Amino acid sequence: MDLELKAVGAGRTLRIYIDRQPDGVTEDCATYSREVATIFDVEDASPRAAYVLEVSSPGLDRKLFKPAF
Repeated sequence: MDLELKAVGAGRTLRIYIDRQPDGVTEDCATYSREVATIFDVEDASPRAAYVLEVSSPGLDRKLFKPAF
């Protein structure tokens, strides 16, 4: 897993990259997104600034974090 926070102007994007071997990521992105969004809302993780949450898996246009097995 890796995190990336990008700020562009007044907006912020938090990207969470997840990976799972050997089956890969299937419904995990949606599950992680719901869980993280709920935690952030309860904990008020970003009280003064709006953000966009993206949960993604590594791929052709996204960096890889683990070598291939």
